[in-house]
Amino acid sequence: ILVNNVGTNKVNAFGDLNEARLKEVLILNTVPQVFMTKMLYKQLEARPSRPAIVSLSSGMGILPIPYHTMYSATKAFSDFFSRSLAGECSNIDVVSLRPGYVKTSLTAWKKKDFFVIQPNECARALMKKLGHEKVTFGHWKHRFYAMQMTCMPSWLYDILASKIGYSELQARLTAIKALGNSDL
Repeated sequence: ILVNNVGTNKVNAFGDLNEARLKEVLILNTVPQVFMTKMLYKQLEARPSRPAIVSLSSGMGILPIPYHTMYSATKAFSDFFSRSLAGECSNIDVVSLRPGYVKTSLTAWKKKDFFVIQPNECARALMKKLGHEKVTFGHWKHRFYAMQMTCMPSWLYDILASKIGYSELQARLTAIKALGNSDL
């Protein structure tokens, strides 16, 4: 199994991101997925047992949140890359995993809530879908959250997403102030 699980994000206003940070997020969140997949594709295709390529996109790739602009855009790329590749592969299971919040160093600033899951929960949920689905939110909590968000009118989603994004920006800034760590 090739797992494309690389990504970075800084919850921040787009206008406040400098050019170096924009390039870092754009390159880190897209380029390794493409080139790791290309580098291992022929080997995976030649395996006698059914191989898999799992790419971690994000729920934010289809449900963008303000102050996560670059992350949302690059995770949309990841999702579309995986879904397009899946259409070409008859003997490789290609899955785009679109999780919501998973407790990792990338989300260290985020307070635990019902929809934040542990990495092992995310992995277990994915393994149940592998070979059966090409796109999944994985854990039922993330599917439920995405279903709620995609069923509402776009004007309501925009209001809610703006409130979520702004509150997450404030939470990150509070964590930076408390911990003195701008890498959050």
